Amino acid sequence: MAGVFGLCLTVYVLTLAPGVLGGDSGEFQYIPYILGVAHPTGYPLYTLLGWLWTHGVVVGDVAYRMNLLSAVLGALTAAVLYLIVHHLTSRHAPALLAAVLFAFSPTFWMQAIVAEVYTLNTLFVVLVLYLLLKWEAARPSARSLLLAAFIYGLSLTHHRVIIIFLPALVLFVWLIERRMFTNTRLLLKIAALGLLPLLLYLYAPLRIWQLYPPVFHDQILDNLLGTSFGVEFEWPTLSVIGKFFVLLGRQYSWATVLGAWGLMTSLTLRSNRPDLRSLNRCPCVIMLLVAGLCTALFGLFYQAFDVEVFLLPFYLLFAVWIGLGWQTFRRPTLGGLLLLPALLWSLWNGYNQLAVDRIDVRVRDIPPLSRSIAQTADEMFSYPYERDSTILVDWGMAYALQYRQAVEGVRPDLEIMPINLRRRCDYLLLEEILAGRRPRRIYHLSAIVRYPVTANRTLYVLRQPLSASTRTRADISLAKETEEIVRVMPDDPIPSHRLDQHIAPGVILVGYEVRGEELHLYWEASQPLEQDYGTFVRFFGDNGEPIGQQTKPADDLEVLHMTTSEWEVGQTVRDVFALPEGTARIEIGMYRPEGESLVPYGEALSVELNP
Repeated sequence: MAGVFGLCLTVYVLTLAPGVLGGDSGEFQYIPYILGVAHPTGYPLYTLLGWLWTHGVVVGDVAYRMNLLSAVLGALTAAVLYLIVHHLTSRHAPALLAAVLFAFSPTFWMQAIVAEVYTLNTLFVVLVLYLLLKWEAARPSARSLLLAAFIYGLSLTHHRVIIIFLPALVLFVWLIERRMFTNTRLLLKIAALGLLPLLLYLYAPLRIWQLYPPVFHDQILDNLLGTSFGVEFEWPTLSVIGKFFVLLGRQYSWATVLGAWGLMTSLTLRSNRPDLRSLNRCPCVIMLLVAGLCTALFGLFYQAFDVEVFLLPFYLLFAVWIGLGWQTFRRPTLGGLLLLPALLWSLWNGYNQLAVDRIDVRVRDIPPLSRSIAQTADEMFSYPYERDSTILVDWGMAYALQYRQAVEGVRPDLEIMPINLRRRCDYLLLEEILAGRRPRRIYHLSAIVRYPVTANRTLYVLRQPLSASTRTRADISLAKETEEIVRVMPDDPIPSHRLDQHIAPGVILVGYEVRGEELHLYWEASQPLEQDYGTFVRFFGDNGEPIGQQTKPADDLEVLHMTTSEWEVGQTVRDVFALPEGTARIEIGMYRPEGESLVPYGEALSVELNP
């Protein structure tokens, strides 16, 4: 076990990302250090553990320490996996092979050298499995079972994918000791130890209320439940099923066949307990089969772009089956001779197949990549931004900039806002913002999560996508510009035609502008509006005849982009309508929906248009 831990940790440290990273890794490099709140589901345990680690282990900078934490947790995962396979086979060679193959599989190796949450998640999985096996051997003592319940509860406060293992774990306990389910006192202890760690989830709402302004407080529920990720679940297609097997083969190559053989041979294992012989199976084998089936189904239905990291528990179980397959060698001498080449191959395979799809580099290029991200962040901060400005930057780089702010105190006056610049529609949205056709409500990753940009700030847009393919897909003028930093002056609160008319309680129509074929209205709230109202404009020609009407629903964010109940007192809000040709007069008003009816709110204002 110590040898496996030392070998894996040495290799991880030699290939460790040395500094600041982008994306989620960039976020996890600084959020624990400042006791912030990470993206859903908040990861409270990882945050608190990271805070202890970064303040207690003084090695390199904070970014390097968080990368190192992943390496230590990854090496521990491999060591406990070794113990599990050794427990099942009573042989060192299969255990060593399974542990090393998993440790240096491309997906797990990548997660073990950057600041990420998945090595801690796999560590919890192997700990729970190992403790249950220890409990089976140590009965009637329930100490290991109670500890497994506590570890399982802790894992739920980190990454909830371990919920998938629950049916397999309960089935294992039932097969081993059915009478335990009538032991009310023991069941209460297990439930208490499993649920007690969930109190850590109080951390996220408390810190959100403490650190962030009220406009962010409506995101507390999503931070806890991760509801914005529910859209990733879909029925699997043939291509998705094929991708599942391709990814599995990428992890283990020829050893995939050995794992399949180990899976089949494990079905022939018999139980030593007379009351279970009718099942013709060992309880631990049944547990592994059910857990493998559940995790495989999850990976097929959850179709995120980085689904391979969510399949890591399945890859871990498959490594166990590889060990079981290796132990079927009838000639231990031959197996021993083949073991060293197999271990060397695992290093070669993982190192050469370990690609980072989001940044298009291989592991051996990570040091220059990391320095490139750090240098890019320095270059971005060297620009002479106006004080107290807002900077919109691609999600991949935003966290690297926020790391500089949080850890090193670089330009704390700037407001760094992450936006998604990966698709053509993202660039089109950004183009509308720059043209002034969209109020300052920026969409981050999905339309569900919205971050309002502070009003009256000078706005800068930094176009720095991590992949060159972004620019080729977004074949629009904005993506082709050579200037990387765009400065957008604050919206002019004084329109060309001032009106300053109170058309409804708490609502002022500041004025209007005619811009080509667009009519821009400027609204202002003189007091907080408790309800969402819609707006409408009626258009009339020179002869006074109506030529059209446009109505905007009260709850349509794609039209108004922010509902009236979100207007800040004194903030000027722009509202854009298409202007019919020949319009000479307009009537402007507001309404509130009441069931199927639209009830006027205030009085419509008639305005003669001036060019």
